[in-house]
Amino acid sequence: MKLLFFRLFMLISSTSLLVSCNYSARNKDVFGTVKTRIPAPNSVGDYDLQVTELLGINYLWEMNGQYAQFYLAPDVKKGRLTGKAPHTKFIKSNDLYIAADSLSLQLVTVYSHTQKLALMDAELGVGSVNKWPRDIGVAVRMNGGINNNAFYDGETDSMLFVPYTDQNLPLAVNAGILAHEHFHSLFYKLVTIPLTTAGKNPQKISDTAHSQKEMYKVFGLPEQKQISEDATVSEQSAYHILVMRGLNEGLADFWGWLYTGDTDFIAYSLPEHKSLRSLKTLALNRRLLLYNTTTLRSRVSMLAINPKYLMANLNNDAYTLGTQYSRVLKIMTDSVATSRQLSATAARNLIAKAILKTLENFKNDMMDLQETDFYDPAQFVMSLLSNLEGVHQEECGIVAETMNRNQNRQKYTCENANSAWTLIKKDNPVEDSKVFVLPDASRASR
Repeated sequence: MKLLFFRLFMLISSTSLLVSCNYSARNKDVFGTVKTRIPAPNSVGDYDLQVTELLGINYLWEMNGQYAQFYLAPDVKKGRLTGKAPHTKFIKSNDLYIAADSLSLQLVTVYSHTQKLALMDAELGVGSVNKWPRDIGVAVRMNGGINNNAFYDGETDSMLFVPYTDQNLPLAVNAGILAHEHFHSLFYKLVTIPLTTAGKNPQKISDTAHSQKEMYKVFGLPEQKQISEDATVSEQSAYHILVMRGLNEGLADFWGWLYTGDTDFIAYSLPEHKSLRSLKTLALNRRLLLYNTTTLRSRVSMLAINPKYLMANLNNDAYTLGTQYSRVLKIMTDSVATSRQLSATAARNLIAKAILKTLENFKNDMMDLQETDFYDPAQFVMSLLSNLEGVHQEECGIVAETMNRNQNRQKYTCENANSAWTLIKKDNPVEDSKVFVLPDASRASR
């Protein structure tokens, strides 16, 4: 994967030089549907050059269209991105507009995936959640020396890319990472905004494991706009920060797999995170592992001993919990594909629709929490099962096994009722589940 983007770009450039071409420095008259070529994942997960059509282009020179509005090194004013538009360079070869520099190639790639993700939203029944065109900041200035990162920022409803300096696939070209960040926009609007509006998130705590402190440094904004990294929070609040961020990151990684079909999509850009973020279950003893309330409360209590680093450590643990969620959901998806004889794509879409329905349940559960309540991570998986129609025995069994491996003094089984299998909690308790110890592996904010 090393130097993959460079090789793809050089392939485009060398191919362009071999054909009769018409170079337009500004492309001022190009609009509508534009055919181009981008690096994209193929059916086996590798990246190669593929022809794609950009829809609704208003102004190719600035890559302005129905689905995306780009800003080069933007600022933030009155809650919105502001700044100059980037200027693209293309070589016209027959009916193809081929990017003539790396920035143009990244812009057309981001536009193409943003367009496809918008269409996927509509297919999954949430087409009205996001507004288009999406504001996208590229070459975001690094006030804090920040690089190799991508953000979705809810307050500006924008996607932000800081410069990528590694020699792998840039984040802006990684289809799975784009889908990951796109999911954060859905979570923000379906869960975070309603909770904040209802006063259930009075400090406006970020629901992603991205460091908000980092992002505000990027734009040079005052830190009082967000919760301080060393702020004092209650055990319950810290616990639910961990659960919210873990769920959000895990579902976002599932979205990356949903869009690309690649369990290791992150490795193309950040290979050092492959083992930590892969959706594959790498060992049988990690199968269907999902930390329970006892484990997470114990972890939060330990981290709270040093409040200065509490928020940063919660971010690290959120990725651990998130990977557990994404792996359980992948196993469920594989079970759905087998039991219902569906294609891999159809199974992923079916689970994705159930996830979106379950976010409504999750939001309501969080709304109803009392001061002494703690949301159990497995509750989301149980709710997800209830949002699947005609549950098969194997699908119910996946959830039952997850619950029985990780819950305290409870036993779950599956029973057939009205041609569908239902999860049943037995009255007789079992021995207390093992309290797992969360690793302290540090993870970059993604």
